[in-house]
Amino acid sequence: MDSNKLANWLQVIANFGLLGELILVAMQINQNSDELKQNHLHARAQLIADDYVNLQGHQYTLMGDNPAASVAKAKVTPESLTEEEKIVVDAHMLAHYLILDSYEYIATQTGLYYDAYGKP
Repeated sequence: MDSNKLANWLQVIANFGLLGELILVAMQINQNSDELKQNHLHARAQLIADDYVNLQGHQYTLMGDNPAASVAKAKVTPESLTEEEKIVVDAHMLAHYLILDSYEYIATQTGLYYDAYGKP
């Protein structure tokens, strides 16, 4: 009878050990899942940033070597801009908008951006 009692207690202890191992495995799976989510967010943010850089490069190409004259003219006498100067000014403004938009998107995706209410 003592051996049956001992066997039952050993089985109960083994079951608790198995339960503890299952809890540890669940915790590791949860931790790995969080790491995968962070890696996915980082990769996605990098792809978006690369797209913005490519589009921004296109805008810089449209601006030409010296967009300052067209931008200055647009500030003083916008009605006298030629079609080419309008394209240069538009490319200049869009390039700067893309920079700001990419920063905001990356900050939002990584949890660094907070709205007016303090929420990410």
